Amino acid sequence: MRFLDYLLNDVQQAAIIEGSGLLISIPHPARYAIHKLVVAERRPASDTTKKRKDIRQAELLLSVLLDDDEYAVELAIKAAFAMPAKFITEAKRSLGKLSPEIKIRLKTIIEKLAPE
Repeated sequence: MRFLDYLLNDVQQAAIIEGSGLLISIPHPARYAIHKLVVAERRPASDTTKKRKDIRQAELLLSVLLDDDEYAVELAIKAAFAMPAKFITEAKRSLGKLSPEIKIRLKTIIEKLAPE
């Protein structure tokens, strides 16, 4: 999976509750959402169903995070600016497919954090 390093540079612990349970590491939800935007753009044109699903998942996560933990979204976006140009380009391209409210809120953060 391309850009996996972006996901793995900020993980958190989660528990799987089954049997005796299991502690696992998962990507931070804000990074996962940004990564979903990139993955959506990388899918072939024939994969429109999965592309729409990726965008929808990212939008739902971002909606919750922007209300509950906007700082986490800021950190994920700041980390995205350190990624290769292709990553940033594809993430920005996906922004156009998000709801107007989410798009505006993300653009405000991006403008504040964008490198000069």
